[in-house]
Amino acid sequence: MALDTANEDKVSKTIESQTAKIPSVVFLGAALLSIGVSAALKCIRWKDDKDALFIGQWAAPF
Repeated sequence: MALDTANEDKVSKTIESQTAKIPSVVFLGAALLSIGVSAALKCIRWKDDKDALFIGQWAAPF
């Protein structure tokens, strides 16, 4: 079942208008924070390396 492109465009525009209200430095800060937390977990040899890798991968979506 195909999505209606008009509805998809409306949803996309709504998301873009809401995220545009947030300064880009917030997203950059969140990405750098996730990298830092990941590195810290790796350095302190947290229970499992998978946790550090998981958090480190958050940088790309931010």
